[in-house]
Amino acid sequence: MPMRLVSLSVLSIALALPLSAGARTASQSPLSEHSALIARLQKIYADTHEGYPILIFDRNEFEWELAQQGLMGDTQSDKRLEFIGSYFQQKTNVDLDFEDTVNLESYTNLLVDSAFALRLYTKNGWDRPKTKLCVVFPAPENSNQRLETERILGIASMPEAYDSIRYENIKPRLSYEELRLFSLLHEIGHCLDRKFVPQPSFAGESSYDLHLSEAFAETFAALAMVREGYPNVAMKRAQLRTLYSGIIGPYLAVNPHLGMGSPTFADGGVIYHLFPVLRAAHVQILRSPGQLASADLTSVIEAAERIVSENALHYRTFAAISYFMKLGEKAALINYEDLASTSPDLFGEALRGLKHFLALKEAVLKHAIDRNAQPSRPQGSLAPIDMSALCRSFKSQNAADFFEQVNRYRSELRSQVGTPEEQRTRARELNGLLKKAAQICVL
Repeated sequence: MPMRLVSLSVLSIALALPLSAGARTASQSPLSEHSALIARLQKIYADTHEGYPILIFDRNEFEWELAQQGLMGDTQSDKRLEFIGSYFQQKTNVDLDFEDTVNLESYTNLLVDSAFALRLYTKNGWDRPKTKLCVVFPAPENSNQRLETERILGIASMPEAYDSIRYENIKPRLSYEELRLFSLLHEIGHCLDRKFVPQPSFAGESSYDLHLSEAFAETFAALAMVREGYPNVAMKRAQLRTLYSGIIGPYLAVNPHLGMGSPTFADGGVIYHLFPVLRAAHVQILRSPGQLASADLTSVIEAAERIVSENALHYRTFAAISYFMKLGEKAALINYEDLASTSPDLFGEALRGLKHFLALKEAVLKHAIDRNAQPSRPQGSLAPIDMSALCRSFKSQNAADFFEQVNRYRSELRSQVGTPEEQRTRARELNGLLKKAAQICVL
């Protein structure tokens, strides 16, 4: 997902609501395998970073304490803001003002269905704003291979764009573990980005700047996956990204109202056209897998920067593909063939880039989709969630026991038991489980 940029007001508040002993205990003992992964990545990629703190957000720990303090309801917004400010200050030792806290609240309470990286900035008069904190918000833990593939392709959120194409028709497959880790490393890449991160601006974000930012995060993730023991991911990821660009891209471009008219929303397909940098990353991985596997973090960042500088779309090629997304192939080719004939030095490369994208899109759509694939028969059914047992753990403030039960439901979901719709329903239930517990389990 895009790096979120936040400009800060000078209004500050003192937030000192302490975390309970239960929260501190929970933070010392990961509440799930996902929480343990976050803790490991925090040590390797975030704690070693210099310049500003990076925090990988553990929703299990945060929501447990929020629910225990009764702060998840709509009527508790003021106290919840105080808690959020205190929580992130204690985690990062960064002074947060009111606007920081409001923005963090959006990502902890509202924007919870995807993955994000959020930078918070200090203001220095007329000087360039400086990052004071970057927070990685992982995608929901309650997922599986099907649901995560549907999420990154937009099949779940915009099925109408895919017509009759569904998960079963998608041929390039990454395991859930690969999808989850790549997503985390992508967002970490946004926080580590020192060259391509868009700068805060009153004029808003540039679609092309966002493309470069996404290209860096994606390339960093592909290279970092080799360090994590996954050297064969980049080209499958490239195919998935091209499916998104080729199918979702034109849909977003002709339906800008879905993004409230945002030009960056309409350019979503070309922003995420990341095949060129992923292919270049794949080539580098093939050339030196052992070197990448043992590379230090700075070397990985520098390698990603070089790949993006040399392989990301030129801004005129970006504009040509955007033109195609909005007006179609015929209009785009006529326009750019005319421009290239009159100004070949300026638009010849853009025309070649446009034609390459069109050919690539058709090749991927042909080879990465099996239109004859049929849904597999559901295997078993999901066990009902036992709220009475969960409530006993919740009321006794026993986080370890509560999450031991939750993790069994997550494991069942991970094994793709039940129909696709049952899996989606279960994911929504698990995403809202602590909020439900806070409502119905009387402490």
